[in-house]
Amino acid sequence: MKKIFSALPCLLVFFAISFSATGCRSVPDLQTSSVVQLKGNPTTGYTWSAECIPSDIVEITEEFVQGGKPGMTGAPGVYYFTVTARNPGQGTIVFGYKRPWEKKEPAEKLCCAVTVTPEGELILSELSDDDNE
Repeated sequence: MKKIFSALPCLLVFFAISFSATGCRSVPDLQTSSVVQLKGNPTTGYTWSAECIPSDIVEITEEFVQGGKPGMTGAPGVYYFTVTARNPGQGTIVFGYKRPWEKKEPAEKLCCAVTVTPEGELILSELSDDDNE
C-alpha cells in the first residue's frame, strides 16, 4: 500500500510534464446546439413549426415523440426542436402551433432570440410577449 502512495507523486509529475509538453490547454466546451421541447397533439390537426429569421445562422430539426401507451391513438406528445449553430449572427426563432392549412395566426406562439457567436456558441433566450410585438 505504501508503494502505491509513494509512486503517486511521480505519476502526477509525469502527467503534468507531458500535459504541458504537448501544448494542450483547457478549452471550455461551447454549447453549439440546444433542444426546445413543446407539448402538442398532432391528431387535433395542430402541429408545431419553427422558423428562424435570418435562416442561415442555425439549422433546426424536428422530432415528435408520442406519449401514452404504444399504439394509443390520439395521445399527446412532445415536439423536440434541435437548434444547431451554423454561422455567426443574431436572429429570432418563431415557434407556432397551428393547423398548416389555416391562414390565421397560430393558436400558440413562442419566440426566442438566438445568437451564434464567432466562436460557434449558441445562445437561446425566450422573448417576453412585449418583445414579440
